[in-house]
Amino acid sequence: MEQTGISIIGGVIFLFSLVISLVFFVFWLWTLIDCIRREHKGENTKLIWVLVIVLVGPLGSLIYLLAGRSNTYLPNKT
Repeated sequence: MEQTGISIIGGVIFLFSLVISLVFFVFWLWTLIDCIRREHKGENTKLIWVLVIVLVGPLGSLIYLLAGRSNTYLPNKT
């Protein structure tokens, strides 16, 4: 009977970690696409931010969201 309780807890922990991983991946992908689509003020700024996001992962995405996004402007949609 205890084996069933342990396996249920293991399943819940697995599903929770799967959901958290999916949220982090979607956040990472969103910031990467946002960085690529935006116009940046410097020559190599976009490349640097893409490398930060790709190499540092979700932490790089958070850094971009807090620091890098404010130094960009949206492309003209004409």
